[in-house]
Amino acid sequence: MNDVLVSYQGGQFGDWLRYFIAQHDGFEKFKDVQTKPIPERNDPVFPNFSFENMNKISLHRWNTLEEFKSQLIESNLRQVYKPTAWAHNIAHNPENYYNDNVDWKYYNIVRQTNMSIIFVSLDPLSELFEVYLKRQTQYTTGNILSEEDFRDSCYKSYIHKEFPKHELNHVVRIDQLAEYNEEEYAKLTKFLKMKPLGNWKSYVKKLEKVKL
Repeated sequence: MNDVLVSYQGGQFGDWLRYFIAQHDGFEKFKDVQTKPIPERNDPVFPNFSFENMNKISLHRWNTLEEFKSQLIESNLRQVYKPTAWAHNIAHNPENYYNDNVDWKYYNIVRQTNMSIIFVSLDPLSELFEVYLKRQTQYTTGNILSEEDFRDSCYKSYIHKEFPKHELNHVVRIDQLAEYNEEEYAKLTKFLKMKPLGNWKSYVKKLEKVKL
C-alpha cells in the first residue's frame, strides 16, 4: 500500500490528522509522548501534541523528484508524511486568497509518485475554525492580517479554491472529523483503503482539548 502526504496550513490540526491516520492497521504508529508544556505556548489553544517519530517523517522542501524520494523511509509499514519549512502545504495558502501566484511545483513532483495526498480543508463557519483563528491572530507572531481580514480571506479561499483532482488525492474536512461525522470518516478510510477503527471517536477526543 502507498504512503500518505498530508498537506495543510500551519495550525490546521494536521499533526493530529497524521497521528489519527497512523493509528490504523498497516501504518507506522506515532507514539504519543507525554511532555511538559512549552512555556511560550502555555495556553488552551496550543495542545501538547508530541510524537516520538515526528521529525523523521517531516519532508523538507524538494526541488526535484530525486530530492523528494531521497527523504522517504524504506519500510513495510505505510508512513504519514508532512512537508516542512514555511508552511505544511504544497499548494494553496488559505490565509491569502488574493495571492494568484500559487506555486504547484511541489505538488507536481509528488504527483509523479504513487503517494496518496490528503489536503486539509477547514470550514470558516465551524467551531474548530474559531480555534484556528485564535492560533493565527492572537498567538502567532508576525501575522500581518487583522482578525476581520483573516476571517474574510479564509472564507473566500474556502469558497473559491479548488484542489487538484486525481485518484490519489483526497480532501478532508477536518472540522467534520472533529464533530464525529461518520460519513467523513468513512470517506477517509475508503480513500486510504484502511480498516475503520471501532474506537475512532476516542482519538477525536484528543482533539477536543484544543477547544477548551
